[in-house]
Amino acid sequence: MQTTRIRASTIATVVALSFVAPAPATDQLQDAVRLDGQDRVMMECPLNPLLARLKVPEFEWQTTSNWKGYIAGWEVKDGSLLLVAFEARRGGRPVPVESFLPGKKLPVAADWYTGRVRIPVGKPKEAGGGYWGATFERVIVLHIEKGKVVKMEELKNARIKTSTEERAEREKKDRPDPKKD
Repeated sequence: MQTTRIRASTIATVVALSFVAPAPATDQLQDAVRLDGQDRVMMECPLNPLLARLKVPEFEWQTTSNWKGYIAGWEVKDGSLLLVAFEARRGGRPVPVESFLPGKKLPVAADWYTGRVRIPVGKPKEAGGGYWGATFERVIVLHIEKGKVVKMEELKNARIKTSTEERAEREKKDRPDPKKD
């Protein structure tokens, strides 16, 4: 009963929160996360590295707003990132989480994931564009190591950069400065 309620509320949250504002391209559904009793969205998809490493075949996507083909719900509880809901289809049939995490049942500790999780709080400060490229009053950043939250920081007036912007910044930082020669 509890799992059904979490799954239904997670899916409703993902759908409701994923369409912040109209944009020229299709905004993608973000994974949902419950943090401190509040349902929010996260910008990262912690399942993707695991699915890629295990070479899990692609899931069917039912809509152009979900190219990854699955809906995942997460919860931060007792210092751990937990996968609490998962829905996907392949060949028209539901794909259970046990198909790629044998012997595991939800909730599952995300011990495969090391990275950050950015959680925007509130509505974007400027209109249009959805989450990517938008500035939020607050962004909570969780630093995760093997599924454990090792650091949490809160950024004020933070912009959610696109992966292209972040890659360009990294490349610029790694490039030698010709003025220093």
